[in-house]
Amino acid sequence: MEDAITAKFTPAKIEIIDREAFEKNINDIALANKNRIVTAESVKDDKATRAKLNKLSKSLNDEKIRIKNEYNAPLTEFENWFKKSTGVLKKAIQQIDEGIKEVEAKQLEVRRGIVRAEIEGICKKSEIDYRIFESFVTDWAKSSNFNSAMKLKNTTLDSISYAVEQERLKQEEVKKNKNSITNFAFMSNISDTPYIRMIDEGREISDILEIMNEDILKEKARKEADEKRKAEDDAKAEQERQDLATQQLEENFGIGESTKQIEREEAHEAVTQNTHSDETEKVPEVDFVWKVSIDIEFKNTAEKERWKEVMETYGFENYTVTSGKRYEIK
Repeated sequence: MEDAITAKFTPAKIEIIDREAFEKNINDIALANKNRIVTAESVKDDKATRAKLNKLSKSLNDEKIRIKNEYNAPLTEFENWFKKSTGVLKKAIQQIDEGIKEVEAKQLEVRRGIVRAEIEGICKKSEIDYRIFESFVTDWAKSSNFNSAMKLKNTTLDSISYAVEQERLKQEEVKKNKNSITNFAFMSNISDTPYIRMIDEGREISDILEIMNEDILKEKARKEADEKRKAEDDAKAEQERQDLATQQLEENFGIGESTKQIEREEAHEAVTQNTHSDETEKVPEVDFVWKVSIDIEFKNTAEKERWKEVMETYGFENYTVTSGKRYEIK
């Protein structure tokens, strides 16, 4: 097959007639207008001169283009002939190229299937969703990662196993962190939902716990302020009630200061006796350990708090909450 092209050409020469006269004429025109000063009085003539010079420049450029086209005419004719003659060759190459791409695409899909099957097998042992690694499939399915028998190379298998193991460790850490947040939220009587969402967003557990502590302190301060204000209001109301009752008794029965003192002493003694009687006996320790899991559903927060108090009262304050959710009643 003849795969070479042979051509014979003679380099053309462009000869300028009266070159020196042309150059002198152009220089004279340029020199005559070099130091031209435009004024308000001469602007009309200056515009006319500019139009003549632009017309001259354009005519010279048009002539240059004509000469260039004539000079390039043999080359243009050759390029047109060459494009037409080799068009069938390009068409044949394109057809082969499309066939190769189609075969390679099918082979890639086969390799992708092999990679997916390998990932799915490894993930099944670790109980991980294999679809997590879909973005890596095409890269692992490159032909360089397979041997001549269309089997994955050991280095590629190691890469897949390593990626799956790292994901397993990551998920275990996330689960552990979520349990920590749930337990902390339960003990602090707050919802764990917003903080679990932070874990899913990729926030660090240390940052989340810091945020939880801040929220707990704010909530505690708010509740204490509300309780203090309520206690003050209740005490004020009670004092006003007692003062009113005392005033009425004094008015009706003439009760003196000595009688009031006796009543205050009796009230103090009663409070002291009640304080001593409220002490709770400690639960004796045992010489063996039980570990149990209990599912409890509290109807409201107050019920949960009472349960915690009972547990702590009887010495069971060291329990651990592994899961817990707060549901809004609609």
